[in-house]
Amino acid sequence: MSAIEQLVEPVSLLLSYEEQYRRRHTEKRGGDLGKGNAFLAFRCGEKDYLLEMSSVLEVVSDKVSASSLPFSKPWLLGLVNHRGEIYSVVDFLLYSTKSNAKASKISNYLFLRGVADGYVLKVGEVFGIRSLTANVEATPDAAHSWIAGAINVDNKDMLVINVSKLIAERSFIEASCLE
Repeated sequence: MSAIEQLVEPVSLLLSYEEQYRRRHTEKRGGDLGKGNAFLAFRCGEKDYLLEMSSVLEVVSDKVSASSLPFSKPWLLGLVNHRGEIYSVVDFLLYSTKSNAKASKISNYLFLRGVADGYVLKVGEVFGIRSLTANVEATPDAAHSWIAGAINVDNKDMLVINVSKLIAERSFIEASCLE
């Protein structure tokens, strides 16, 4: 086998793997939200949530020290430099309840990626990764347009977060207290 043939074979193999990945990824995305997708399950306040794993870059259990921003909403904890990248840290409990709800003693930080790149959600207990065996039941939530629906997982009713709608919500974008 010539040197060129040896180089072409691994490249062809890599291109083949990439094509297989894209085909699987496209098929998965084409279906309904839920079934077959991996989600990160967590609690925030009294509610349990699911966030699609494709939106999660990293989960950090150590306290994140954010630099506060003047004139910002109470749920925007500030900015943090994590591995050379700047992220906005959002207290998800305060944001989702719009009140001074009592925070959990357990804090975890979800560093987001994809459409939500640049955001960190401070949440309570993280239960782990769940693979759903059924589709998410669409249940419109008048208070939160970013709730895609609900599903019962591990005998817990969990709300599924649509991260694209969450970060596009006007109140999420306009974090300033100034009118």
